[in-house]
Amino acid sequence: MTGRKILKLPFGIITHPSETFDRIKTERPFSVGLTIWLLASLIYLVFLYIGMKSFPEWQKFSFSQILLMQPESLWNFVGLFISAFFTNFLAIKLYGCKSDYFSILLCQFFINVITIIFGSLIILFIILNLTQFIFFLNLHLIWMLILTIVAIKRVYSISGSSAFFILLLSALMSGAIFFAFRFLIGLI
Repeated sequence: MTGRKILKLPFGIITHPSETFDRIKTERPFSVGLTIWLLASLIYLVFLYIGMKSFPEWQKFSFSQILLMQPESLWNFVGLFISAFFTNFLAIKLYGCKSDYFSILLCQFFINVITIIFGSLIILFIILNLTQFIFFLNLHLIWMLILTIVAIKRVYSISGSSAFFILLLSALMSGAIFFAFRFLIGLI
């Protein structure tokens, strides 16, 4: 895959989501999805580290403690696999869809890149003392939910309302595991 084609995937999710999700389902560019996700995460970690050094209230925490408190850290990576598992399981059990775990996982990787980039921008805006704009940056979460519904709809060829129902159940199941994990490591 050329550099231009690689960049078309994350930008395509923003500009032409349905066609891009169809392309992901067909081509299954796992290494590309993982690489882009890892690069975006690295950028996020750099901003997080800079943010830690900029604010005295964050300096009392170690970098590993900050990572565990952040949803864009380890849980994000593991959570993508868990969420894709639940999404795939529910699509099969509730709607009789054909299993397509890797396609939905790849779609979630690319959708998640958007969240990581906006998370980095939020930290940058905090560092630059532009906190009045953070609300607008958080609007990306609504777009991410819409993209996830479109991805589920395209990957499993089901209706939008069925995709929303699967997303809701998958989020509840993944959320329960997330809170159990945080409880076990003592962050709740």
